[in-house]
Amino acid sequence: MKLAWIINLYPPYIMGGNEIVAHDIVSELRARGHQVYLLTGCGQKLKDPFHLTPVNFDLERMEERFLGTRAPALGESFRWHIFDQSTHKATIQALRQIRPDLTIVDNFSLISVAPLLAAVHAKSKVVVQANDKWLIYGLKVPGQGLWHCPRWQRPPITAIQRLVQPIFSHTTRRVPIIVNSHFMKETFIRAGFEMDKLKVVHLGIDVNTFRPNTDRAQIGEPTRLVFGGALWEGKGPQVAIRALAHLKNQAPQMRFVLSIYGEGKPEFKDYLSKLATEMGVNDLICYSGFVSPTELAEAFRTHDIFLFTSIWDEPFSLTLLSAMSCGIPVISTSAGGSPEAIESGHTGLIVPPGDPVALAGAILELAQDPALRHRLSTEASAAVREKWSFEHYVDTLEALYQAYSDESRSTQTGKERA
Repeated sequence: MKLAWIINLYPPYIMGGNEIVAHDIVSELRARGHQVYLLTGCGQKLKDPFHLTPVNFDLERMEERFLGTRAPALGESFRWHIFDQSTHKATIQALRQIRPDLTIVDNFSLISVAPLLAAVHAKSKVVVQANDKWLIYGLKVPGQGLWHCPRWQRPPITAIQRLVQPIFSHTTRRVPIIVNSHFMKETFIRAGFEMDKLKVVHLGIDVNTFRPNTDRAQIGEPTRLVFGGALWEGKGPQVAIRALAHLKNQAPQMRFVLSIYGEGKPEFKDYLSKLATEMGVNDLICYSGFVSPTELAEAFRTHDIFLFTSIWDEPFSLTLLSAMSCGIPVISTSAGGSPEAIESGHTGLIVPPGDPVALAGAILELAQDPALRHRLSTEASAAVREKWSFEHYVDTLEALYQAYSDESRSTQTGKERA
């Protein structure tokens, strides 16, 4: 197949797991003989040989947009959240040049719905791959995702969205959507999307990189806790810090340390450091920043308990699957689609989001019960290999892409005969 892949960020320009997933899928599809063109912004470090730049976005300045290091002008906010004419025009031109069998529209948060509308207007067969709520914010729910806009901009942007979103939704109504969890499917249905256009395909991970530690030792002194994820409030690292403080006070006979892997805004990292200092646990925490998948896998294999503390509606987490695959016992919150990956008491423990006392209780339970740790780690690793390997994930996507492409050709043939 000849495929066009539209996305706002792409490695080495990343803000989270979505960009890494896209890169891995594209690489695997190319290895299987498909021709995949990447349509994204312009960046000096992006050396993809099939890269076109229809998106009006300088990737070198991505932190301004995605970390909010600079407040946008009103015109910029309009282009980011409503419609970017230059991106629309350039995307149409690129798709007409490529003439793909199928266009995959991946994440386009903060670049407006222009790429999706362009794909429809270019008469390309389109499928949306929605791994979070950006499509809902762009087509159905005005006033969402405007966190970085100055407050005075939000009412006019919301008002315009309220006027144009019904038109955009009607234009894209026939586009199928692939979501990564049943939770996300239900979220899209509640937002007004048609059920028969939504297909659930759970994510998959490289089980060879995230292999289990067959020589995992018993928990020693101290018990090594690990958090991995973007450092922002929704991921809940502050909850892990509060749980660590609770353990220090409630179980002084035991010692726990916490490793935090991930990057975020400087202000939030400062907040975490101040919180840890106030709670008397700063000396028990090690911050390691962003690391490669290989380094993260090694961290999972050398720690004792993984804490997945998301407060926001996590669609379906690769980091959670990766930890489970490595055989480290996991504790996850019940937020979003995470419970679809975990059977509580069998492949992990589930606690309420934003509850450091419950999290501390689950940590203590695992630390004191070696039989439970062994069962959770063994069953979790086996479950990931059976259900959520990357190869199985791409097999499913490839079959769907082929079906959508074949459907497009048969529809076009029917029109020509008529």
